[in-house]
Parts: sequence; C-alpha cells; structure tokens
Amino acid sequence: MHLRVLRYRLPFRVRRTILLAAATLVVGAAGAAAPMLAQAPSRPNVVLILADDLDLLLGTIDHLPNLKRLLADSGTTFTNATVSNSVCCPSRATLLRGQYTHGHRIYTNTAPAGGHAKFVALGRDSSTVAVWLRQAGYATGLLGKYLNGYPGPDRRYVPPGWSTWSSPVAGGYEMLGYTMNENGQTRAYGRAPEDYITDVLLRQARDFVRAAGEARKPFFLKIATYAPHQPATPAPRHAHLLPELRAPRTPSFNEADVADKSAEPARPLIAARQLARLDTLHRKRVLSMLAVDEMIAGLVSTLAERGQLANTWFIFTSDNGFHLGQHRLVAGKTTAYEEDVRVPFIVRGPGVARGARITPLVENVDLAPTIAAIAGVQVPAFVDGRSILPLLRDETPASWRHVALVEAYPGGEPDARAMRRGQGRRAARMAAPAARALEERLQPRYAALRGERFSFVQHASGQRELYDLVRDPHQLENVAARTDGAVLEALEAWSRAMSACEGSTCRDVSSRIPAPLRALVTGRR
Repeated sequence: MHLRVLRYRLPFRVRRTILLAAATLVVGAAGAAAPMLAQAPSRPNVVLILADDLDLLLGTIDHLPNLKRLLADSGTTFTNATVSNSVCCPSRATLLRGQYTHGHRIYTNTAPAGGHAKFVALGRDSSTVAVWLRQAGYATGLLGKYLNGYPGPDRRYVPPGWSTWSSPVAGGYEMLGYTMNENGQTRAYGRAPEDYITDVLLRQARDFVRAAGEARKPFFLKIATYAPHQPATPAPRHAHLLPELRAPRTPSFNEADVADKSAEPARPLIAARQLARLDTLHRKRVLSMLAVDEMIAGLVSTLAERGQLANTWFIFTSDNGFHLGQHRLVAGKTTAYEEDVRVPFIVRGPGVARGARITPLVENVDLAPTIAAIAGVQVPAFVDGRSILPLLRDETPASWRHVALVEAYPGGEPDARAMRRGQGRRAARMAAPAARALEERLQPRYAALRGERFSFVQHASGQRELYDLVRDPHQLENVAARTDGAVLEALEAWSRAMSACEGSTCRDVSSRIPAPLRALVTGRR
C-alpha cells in the first residue's frame, strides 16, 4: 500500500462508524461553479490556524506544548506537506482557491504581478473557500492577516464570503500599535499588553464561536497569525524567556561548499555579526509563537465549554517555511529548498487517528478542497488540489500524486518599502486589466518538483538541482551533474507539464510517473 502510517491507528471499520457523514465526502474533480450542499444531519465546524513564515525543520514547533498535546497527539501529522510557492501572497491565494500560482496568477506580494489589488482586479475573491461555505449556510470568519497589500484604497473593504471580518489595515506585523478593520469599521489598538494581536485574535475567535453557536450555524474560522513573521515581536509576558536559545546549526547551516547550488543569489560565508543576528531572530520567532500556542489551548477550551469540540476539525499549517543560514542563505524564504517549502500540517477532527503520521505528499493547494469536503460542499472545476480526507481514512487513492509542484516568479518577496507602496490607489491601478501585460509575460524563476524521495529544481537560468532526499535530506550534494540525461530531460518535461496544468489535469499529471523516472520516484527498479 502506498500509504505508510508510522504510528498506531484505529482500524478503519471502527473509525468509519464515528466519522461524520459530511466529512466522509470526497470532493469531485469537476464540480459546478456554484457550491452544492450535501445532505447531512449535522455539519461539522472547521478551524484553520495559519501561521506566517513558520518553519518545520528548525525546531520552532518543539517549543509549543499545546500544539503537540491538543493537535498533534490528538490528531494526525502529515510529514510531507509542502507549499506551491514559498512566498506569502501567492501561497495565501492558493489556500483560498485551491489553485497553483500559475492558475490564480497572483505571482508575487505586490502589484502589478501580485498582491491583494490584483486578486480583486481578477475577480479571484468572488470564488474562494469562504464564498463556497457561506453560500452553503456556514458562518465564516477571517481573523488576522489576509493578503499582502490589503486593504488598498478602501480601509473598510470586506471581501466576499466572510460573515465576520477582523484584519489589520495598518501595523499588523508590529503586533502592537496597529489598526483593524472589524466588520467594516476601523479600530485602533495601542501598545498595552492586552493589545498584543495574537491575544486579541483569541478573544475575537471565542466571540465568533459563541455567536455561531447561538445562531445554531456550523462555522468555518480562519485565524491567520502574524507570528513568527519578522520583526517577530513576542508578547510582553514572553519577552524574557529562553535567553540562551540560538538558531539551530543544521548540517547545511553556513554550508562550506555551495558551488553546486544556484548562483542566484550570491552566497558568501555568513559572517560572525550576521550569525549573532540570526540567533536573535530565531529566539524572537520562537517567543512570538508562544502566544499562538496559548491561543490554541484557549480556543480548544472554549469549544469544549460550548460542547462543540467533538464536532470541530482543526487544521494547523503555515503559508511557507523559513531558512536561517541554511545553504548560506541568511534569513528568509522564496527558494525550493526543504526549509522553505515544507510546512507543519496537522489535522484533528472527528474520527481522525490520534498521534498518527502520514507520508504521502500533500500541498497547500489541497486545503480549500479539503475544507469544502468536510463541509459537504462541491468545489468549482478550476480547483487544482484534492481533498485529503481519503488519506485520513487510510484509503490512499491509486491516483494520488507522486510529485508536488513548487513555483517562483520574478520579484519574489519585495522589500518593506515596496510592500508599503503596494497598498494604495497606485497598486489598484497597476492591477487593472489594462496594466497587466507585464505579468502575462512572466515565466517562472524556477519550477520545482518535490517527491517523497527527491527534489528537482529547474531554474530559468538553465541550471538544475537534484537531491536524493533519502541519502541527503539536508540537500548538501546536487547530483544533477552525474545523473543520466534522459532522467533530467524527463524531470524537466514533468515540471513543464505541472506548470501548465489546470484543474483535473493537475491531478492527472502529478499521479502519472514517466517511465524514465520510476526508479527515482519509487526507489524500485
């Protein structure tokens, strides 16, 4: 069987009897544009907790006991979860619509190639997972960060599909001293300890859960924290903790020889002063997540008090990963290396096995169709991803994907000044249809395939990187130069096909192994 479960599971026959009927629906690949409500006696709730720039491989989540106890140990962890683009806005657009970057065309964080203004200009916000579920009778709430460049010229703008809305219009990254759009009304928060944004989001989440319960409505709640994104400001109560914490010195940290890596960007050895800054940043990132860990406990407690915990699904993940000195890259994301594309992905819900670990590949492109499947809603035909509910039922489809696609486009992650410019009227004008000729010509800076056993990157420069993740999980040795040419050509062709796929073709292409690649993909000749 392709699925490998690494810890004890309840037998499927037992779990089948306790799974809610709505959660057992597998979303069709070619649904109608309008959601259709499945017949179910009691529809489950869904809570999606989305961190910002949270790493999987640098140990940050090891400091989060509530995440481990209440979600991981009480649910299932996907060990091969990736994002389709390791940049904030493209990844968040993928989450909302279940499309790869080349499908939704939000290529970067700012206009004209990306950002919130372009998302609106293209009409992408008219069909998102929030729209689908609200049309199906769900209460829908967005608390926290939305898309980069939000809100644009209208600080009171609330996107379609959200019945409850609370998102910063200024200062959110600082986590204190920010302004929120709360259901169309702006509200300024100060710098007192009680104004710390993660704590505010918890209070709002509790209010949302109570209101949905009083209205007797199932709910979908997305809580998008700013932690641990830079500047990674901790809650005042946590600022003094873990004084000796340092950035982990992984085997690829300040890598001795990067001659086999892409020449862009240049990678000098990291100097001592930079190393000290990395240590400081890692500690702040961990400390900023402690309030998120407390938020998880607080929300679970509220749901239990309301009698809704057993009927609620939790999904915990991040918009992308993060590197801190790996392969001589100082601090950031945007690459196809493991640190940037792999993310935590934990699911707890009715009938989900406790403490299980699942290895088949899942992507953030699967989040929207999975949430729709839980709610019993059919997704539009444009959706590229697929529901992961069969994996949670120990029923891996024969056609499950063998590769995950990762794309990046010119522009990557802009500097802070460019991000500020991307929030006003100029950005809205740049994203208008008449001004989009530039982005229509964009070609991927790289297109990468991530399998369970390998990682392949085709750079626009023509350079290729290929890593054996079984023998070399830290990606120290690029083996492309000594790999058979037919294998490299097949990988490049596969990546081109994935970069051009749409809807059901994405599922077809990712699940068919080209003959020259069978040994590479499966480990069997």
